[in-house]
Amino acid sequence: MIVMLAMLLCFIMLTCFVRLGLAADINTAWDASTGAAGYKVQMSADMGATWSEPRDAGNNTTFIWKDAPDTGLLLFRAAAYNQSQEVIRYEAGAWYNGSWKPPASPTGLGLK
Repeated sequence: MIVMLAMLLCFIMLTCFVRLGLAADINTAWDASTGAAGYKVQMSADMGATWSEPRDAGNNTTFIWKDAPDTGLLLFRAAAYNQSQEVIRYEAGAWYNGSWKPPASPTGLGLK
């Protein structure tokens, strides 16, 4: 049992991908944790002071967070859980800042 719990505590690498034009759909992905029965994902809009209710990603290593606010900094974290649905520990996180927009293309440039 201890070996299985140790495997569940393996580092989960979480990355965040944002599709342009769909700022409210945040695509998260992470590396599988050996022996995990599934994964839960949470979001924070206040620098981690509070976290949303966990959303179950099942045994998938990707999750699309629908309808996320696209203003301000958002933090995401994921955790593996065991067969009893017990979250062992949140292992990794990623961020998305919906307020940041790419700069506008320069205008009026030329060579003289």
